[in-house]
Amino acid sequence: NVRCASLVEQLAKRQTADGAFSWMPQLPGNRMITTQVTQTLLRLKQMTATDGTTTMSRSTANTADRILSKAMTSLDRMAAEEVSRIKEQQRRGEKVGAPDRLTLIWMYLHTLTDGVSGKVKKDIDYLLPLLKKHAAGQDIYEKALTAIIFHRFGAPQVASDYIRSMKEYLVGTPEMGLYYDSHKAGRTLSSYRIPTQVAAIEAISLVAPDDK
Repeated sequence: NVRCASLVEQLAKRQTADGAFSWMPQLPGNRMITTQVTQTLLRLKQMTATDGTTTMSRSTANTADRILSKAMTSLDRMAAEEVSRIKEQQRRGEKVGAPDRLTLIWMYLHTLTDGVSGKVKKDIDYLLPLLKKHAAGQDIYEKALTAIIFHRFGAPQVASDYIRSMKEYLVGTPEMGLYYDSHKAGRTLSSYRIPTQVAAIEAISLVAPDDK
């Protein structure tokens, strides 16, 4: 509990006044860093809520919730700016593609919250058709998040279509089981293809839980 409280306190000190997180202290808030911190905290909150375990005291948990609330508000503002930019492109008659990766993750993060309303809901509703229209260029990680998003926001058949697409890239052996070994499953320097595998497991478990 003491270590957990210390880490949460340090995280709170790193949060900027507008709820974002930066690369280093004294630097402006950064959307990517804020997204990564928020995604980690939301997933941890969901995991502990599911299995009933937590090492946080009530005070520490409340502080973590305040950090999350401020961070989501900051990301909502950044996403709104991106939506405004896309709408301006459309007004000028320019070609508009799929929402960028950080906007996609922002939409996914809202599947882990208690619900959406107001401006956030309007922005997500605006982005969903663009997401569906420009699915061809997505990697498997993005397909997994998109499946979760459509499942959460009322399009289960679309979500199932994404799951079928993801499964086309699966390979496996009796020893290793099923996994992804494709350029569509992006690598990271620190985590290899683990983020893609985790996202795929989450999506399939949610959208097609009875699928063996």
